[in-house]
Amino acid sequence: MQSILHIVPLLRYIQIYRCFIIWSRNWWIVAGPIASMVASFVAGSVVAKELSNLKGDEDVFSASLLVWVPLYFSFSFITNLLVTSLICLRLWRVSRGVASLRTTTRSRRTVAILTVRGGVMISL
Repeated sequence: MQSILHIVPLLRYIQIYRCFIIWSRNWWIVAGPIASMVASFVAGSVVAKELSNLKGDEDVFSASLLVWVPLYFSFSFITNLLVTSLICLRLWRVSRGVASLRTTTRSRRTVAILTVRGGVMISL
């Protein structure tokens, strides 16, 4: 469990970096997802610490874990939702800008579907 709590932020970092690059290295765009990722990392670290402090006969449903575990998953979900939405928004805006140059809409739908699927797969 502890390793998962620290691998997921790495996946979030990659996702945020991809958004940062797509938005022309604009720090203001990724400020919200970065703040959410940091909050998720803090909550995950507290969960890992609380889990490591449990004794053999203690219940994993302690009061502090009942607060921090939902926070961890909520911030992780929010980060994924923000980044995926920002990437889709950028792709949509760029595709609208070059709409007159296209002869088909198929490629736009394919890119949008792949982007959303990529975001969903990281959240699982």
